[in-house]
Amino acid sequence: MSPQQTNLLAINVLGEFKLRYAGQIITTVTSTRQQALITYMALHTDAPQPRQHIAFQLWPDSSESQARHNLRKTLYQLRQTLPAIEQYLQIDSRTIRWYPAAPCTIDVVAFEQKLAQAATLAANPTVQQACVAEALDLYTGDLLPTCYEDWILPERERLRSLYHNGLVQASQLAESQQDLVSAIHCANQLLRLDPLHETTYARLMRLHMRNQDRAAALQTYQRCVLMLQQELGVQPSAALQKTHRELLRAEQLLSVQPAQVSGQQLVGRQAEWKQLNAAWQQAAQTHVQLCILSGEAGIGKTHLAEAMLAWATQQEFITATAHLFEAAASLVYSPIIDWLREPALQDALQQMDEIWLSQVARLLPDLLVDHPDLSTPTPTSDQWQRRQLFDALARVFRYGDRPKILLIDDLQWCDSETLAWLRYLLSFAHNNQQFGHNNQPLLILATVRREEFDDDHPLTQWLIELRSTHPIGEIALEPLDPEATAQLAIQVGHTALNTEQAALLYQLTGGNPLFVVEMVRAGMDVNREHAPAARMRLPFPLDQTNGDSTRLPPKVQAVIQGRLGRLSVLARHTANVAATTGRAFSFDLLQRISGQSDANLTLALDELWRRGIIRVQGMQLYDFSHARIREVVYAELSPIQKPFLHRQVAQALATIHAGDLAAVSAQIAVHYERAGATTEAIAYYRQAADASHALFAAKDAVAFLKRALALLNTLPTTQANKQQELAILLQLTAPLTNAYGLLTPELPHIAEQARQLAIEVGTSTQLYFALGSLQVASQMRGQFAQAQAIIEERHALAGQWSAYGTQALDSGPPPPNLDHQLGLIHWLRGRLRSSRTFFDQAIAKGEIAYLTLVFSALNFWQLGFPAHARADAYRGYQRARRTGNPFLVAGVTANLARLNYFMGCPLQTKLWAQRTIMLAEAYEIPFWLSIGELFLGYALAQSGQISFGVACAEAALARIKATGHMAFRTHFESVLAQTYGLAQQYTQALTIIDDALALADQTGENHWRAELIRLRGEFLLQHTGAQEAAAACYKEAIAIAQEQTAKSLELRATISLCELPQDPAQRALWLKRLAALYDWFDEGFRTPDLRKARALLSL
Repeated sequence: MSPQQTNLLAINVLGEFKLRYAGQIITTVTSTRQQALITYMALHTDAPQPRQHIAFQLWPDSSESQARHNLRKTLYQLRQTLPAIEQYLQIDSRTIRWYPAAPCTIDVVAFEQKLAQAATLAANPTVQQACVAEALDLYTGDLLPTCYEDWILPERERLRSLYHNGLVQASQLAESQQDLVSAIHCANQLLRLDPLHETTYARLMRLHMRNQDRAAALQTYQRCVLMLQQELGVQPSAALQKTHRELLRAEQLLSVQPAQVSGQQLVGRQAEWKQLNAAWQQAAQTHVQLCILSGEAGIGKTHLAEAMLAWATQQEFITATAHLFEAAASLVYSPIIDWLREPALQDALQQMDEIWLSQVARLLPDLLVDHPDLSTPTPTSDQWQRRQLFDALARVFRYGDRPKILLIDDLQWCDSETLAWLRYLLSFAHNNQQFGHNNQPLLILATVRREEFDDDHPLTQWLIELRSTHPIGEIALEPLDPEATAQLAIQVGHTALNTEQAALLYQLTGGNPLFVVEMVRAGMDVNREHAPAARMRLPFPLDQTNGDSTRLPPKVQAVIQGRLGRLSVLARHTANVAATTGRAFSFDLLQRISGQSDANLTLALDELWRRGIIRVQGMQLYDFSHARIREVVYAELSPIQKPFLHRQVAQALATIHAGDLAAVSAQIAVHYERAGATTEAIAYYRQAADASHALFAAKDAVAFLKRALALLNTLPTTQANKQQELAILLQLTAPLTNAYGLLTPELPHIAEQARQLAIEVGTSTQLYFALGSLQVASQMRGQFAQAQAIIEERHALAGQWSAYGTQALDSGPPPPNLDHQLGLIHWLRGRLRSSRTFFDQAIAKGEIAYLTLVFSALNFWQLGFPAHARADAYRGYQRARRTGNPFLVAGVTANLARLNYFMGCPLQTKLWAQRTIMLAEAYEIPFWLSIGELFLGYALAQSGQISFGVACAEAALARIKATGHMAFRTHFESVLAQTYGLAQQYTQALTIIDDALALADQTGENHWRAELIRLRGEFLLQHTGAQEAAAACYKEAIAIAQEQTAKSLELRATISLCELPQDPAQRALWLKRLAALYDWFDEGFRTPDLRKARALLSL
């Protein structure tokens, strides 16, 4: 046993009261009063407790003198029965408190600390689940159940409520980790805690269903009915009865076994059909299921999925299909848009609240015509609004009382935003209250070509992440065996093959269903040209194929070419036009491109359909029967035909979609590029970038603009092209920073290119915005002097707003003045008075007031105006809230936590930090989440939760450093240093302070230098007792603060100096200076520093 363990006291007040000292159970503390006193102190370890207050709580019916006497007597008895108590309780004539560093464990303290720790681990659900489980293990029963006094009842209920919430959280975390057994166990514990809680019954029923134990789910409902009837004489609520009905309906759905529908049967796919059936059963139980069908091209993935859709249609389920294509670019969310246009989903749209419908209108602008009162969604690239769009889309597909089966064909070509939304849908769909609608099953089928993506493909990482969090279905389709190959040939050709033909067919096709079908159809074409035969004729003589595979190029290209060669001239031309579109094609589009009459185009399409070249997708909408056929058709076009047809397609698309070019701008750009029309392609790529950015697909927008730049570089270097390059570079900065952050290495390079071009061929407006990007890049990297020079240049441009470079006076509104930015950069560099001037000017002009006000508040506090600081901060908070922008609100609440940290108010710091964390987690704002957790860690350490506070602050600062964000870094590091100081880890604290000072020297971030040096003195004094070194630090801090006119920091450093043991005369001198400094203040006298100064002066 270690020396530390020999004097370790363990106190259990949850459940049965127990004491252990040095590993031995203490049985001498049997008095209920002694146990109550220990329990009371266990609940108040954070601060000294007045003896008078303790006496009143424990003996409320006694007189004050008798109560104090009883307390003295109980303390005396406790010393006799537990002599070691003196090592843990600091007892004097006025107060009693726990020694903070005493080696003691208290179950109730550990319980609350573990729950608080778990609250900050949302980014790591596995660790969070383990942390919550540890907390729940500590709760072995109600708080001191033998005590019935008034003071303990609220505490007992509070802890019981924490335990209840912990069980709820544990159950939710276990479910999210697919640990259904643990989730069910926690739900059962909840019912033991509160057997009349209907929400828990509903949750337990759903968990049993997910665990495929429908009998247990029904028994849970029956148990609820019995309990409510016996205890309250009531029936379950309407909501619970609805859950029961859904459970019964799910039973009926599970009894529906998908069977192959009429028409062409599935050959050789019985095992895969059973797997697809299992995926449906899973969807019926868990409400939402994703099933991936993978295999090489032509293997039958789409055919299998469409057989499932056909069965679902017979059951009157809602079905929808989205086909993706590689050949042409698509607008983001194109699969979702295709689904939303399904008529059966229109009912769901009609029933949606306007707040959600207006978000869906971002993808379906037609909704604004059908609903003229609907508010038009504001075009924006703010990433926090992406969450609202995701919510709205999820509600569409989760709404209604009919099951749904949706198909995405060729998922490997899916855009990143649709993939992100699919993951979002799977993550939240199991939460009934998330959508508030019926939870009918939703099965999403997705086909994937294995050969089209490798380990570096975005889909690969998406699948890896999805598999780790969700049980998705995966069906791998392999080639048919020889028997199934022959069966498929017979089914398609309607006639038999002899043994030799069957063997040859398998040898040449490898069992690929597409190849089999194409070869058999080619043989049928040959039959039509000759006399009908009793047996099927293959498209080549047997004696010409034996031992010679050169007649069959890879992917049966020769067979497909042979079939195409038998088309009429009109049908072949129509196929050429259709292949050039690169995707599904409409009658209207083909007609505009080809110029054919309705009659001729109808004949051509009919011929292509009868020969199995195309298939009908919808009303006057068609597609090739397989993508490989499209590839062969397109490959046979001549270099003369291809650019001509692509230009025709681009012009037709622009005409048809003239009212909404955004939806097809990317497609038009690709067609113009392939037509060699570079100028037109560039213009449409820029439109596509704007459309993508407005739908939060910033990475797609960056890709489109980079493609436009690459095309522009192929053109001659003229002034007009340089001007266009400048415009594209300026357009690129916003999506680039949204997609990859303000610290992306590309930003300085792009901004510098834009600046040089703006000087050479641009306008002052363009130079202003190019400099803005350079300013951001410099400021975020800690290059504050450079950032200030750039801001001043921008400020001068905005002031004169005159011609610059080769251009005349700019048209359009002038840019805003930059008083706010100048105020911020001057403050960062420690120039507080000039910073104050700029902030005042910005506020007077109303310039981005919510941000200006919070930074103004921090500046006001340093200058010595605490009341002004609080007033500006709260004004900024109210204005930010009115914007409805959670990113801004989180930024303001984070800075309110910072302001209260400045002022030395840990409780308020904790409050605002928690609000920041809540917002940042809800809207996925990682930077503000880290800032909130940094201040929360400090505040928790201040409240006595030392180890947890340190861990929280360490992790938060590590994440801030990992971003490369340099602004305010010296201050952020000082927060961790102070947290280390509270933990008496002075070596670590001093190391952090030295690092922060070195960083300040490097970057010029001096606004917090005085406090950093004062803290260095504090830690030196506490670590080594070096009073002279500490005094030198305090004096240096005072000098810096005086130079900066940072009155609050000067006051704090002067207080530290006055508290040092020193010569009376010297102390009197510093107290005199403190008095003069105190008299300078005319507000904020309730702030901790001014109260401490007054206390020192009154001694």
